Amino acid sequence: LYFATNGASWNSKLNWMSSTVSFCEWIGITCNGDGQVTEIVLEGNNMTGSLTTVQFESFPYLKKLCLAENVLTSAIPSAIGTLTSLQILDLSYTSFTSSIPTEIGLLEELKYLSFRNINKVGKISSALPTEIGLLRSLEHVDIAYNEVTGTIPSEIGTLESIQFMDIGGNKFLQSTIPSELGNLSSLKILHAGLSKIEGSIPTEIGRLSNLEVLNFSVTPLTSTIPSEIGLLSKLKTLYLVWSANISGQLPSEIGMLGNLEDFYLDGTRIMGGLPSEIGMMSKLSAASFGSCQLSSTIPSEIGNLQALTMSNLQSNNLHGPIPSEFGRLGLLKYLVLNKNDLTGTIPSEIGNINTLEQLDVYDNQLVGSVPGVVCDLTNSTEGGVLSSIVADCELTCDCCDTCVD
Repeated sequence: LYFATNGASWNSKLNWMSSTVSFCEWIGITCNGDGQVTEIVLEGNNMTGSLTTVQFESFPYLKKLCLAENVLTSAIPSAIGTLTSLQILDLSYTSFTSSIPTEIGLLEELKYLSFRNINKVGKISSALPTEIGLLRSLEHVDIAYNEVTGTIPSEIGTLESIQFMDIGGNKFLQSTIPSELGNLSSLKILHAGLSKIEGSIPTEIGRLSNLEVLNFSVTPLTSTIPSEIGLLSKLKTLYLVWSANISGQLPSEIGMLGNLEDFYLDGTRIMGGLPSEIGMMSKLSAASFGSCQLSSTIPSEIGNLQALTMSNLQSNNLHGPIPSEFGRLGLLKYLVLNKNDLTGTIPSEIGNINTLEQLDVYDNQLVGSVPGVVCDLTNSTEGGVLSSIVADCELTCDCCDTCVD
């Protein structure tokens, strides 16, 4: 390993290749009580070169191999499959090219696997091997920001122990989300954004009973949001932003997401109205639905979202009045309603929101004036924190910092 990766230039090489010091005392090496190597951890050590000549079969007891943040080139060697005791394999932020070897499926004890590779020149550029489905002990897999192509293999549905999966930032040309994904009952976090995955969000997504984070942002998915999304009772974060072909109406079942905290739909083609059931999402903190195709009125039930700190509904086709129930949201900081067709006056109840920092209501059909009690929120000497009010110039406003013609 030392000679294959230009050990003379490593940042730290204490005791390496010393004839008078046991290899168990070389920096980055950990041994068990029998003097067998169990860990090699040399991340960020200025290692350069290829691993193709490393004799991995010499480490039958190795449980952890971490060579992240080094400039390791060429392919990931197939001999890595001889590390049958391996539990942690971290080769993230390196410069490997070509493919993930099929021999990866031989690592039956593996729990943690990372080839994450953001902002690096060398990237894995072939399909995921189906053998990845043999890793029944795997809990964490991260292959984000490579150039993985082909389809997402249905065999991922056999990863019964998986809790974290990030496959985002890859090509996955002409790939859909396999329905077998619904078998991953232990999965807590799923990131697949910034990928080329196509097709629909499978209804089987509703079987991910432990899912807490779901990210399908910036994909060409052509889908509605399935009503089965409401079965994800532990979901805390839902990102679908700028997946511009996601369309249809929000299913009323989203009201069943009682643990959801962050809900981002910006840039999708979600249309119709916000279902009144949105008021049942008692833990919702951030709701961002900007630049969608929402129409109808804003439901008064939005006033039930007592945990809400940010409401972004800009650039839609919403009409009718601004609900006075916004005034019940005692934690709200950002209320962004610009570029809609809202009518009537700005409700004085907005002045009850002592936490409000930003109010954008321009490019609507509002009339009258900005209520004085709302302007009072800009008075920092009285505890006000409202620093930005942007309204149409047709409105009378003594406290707006900007008006829009």
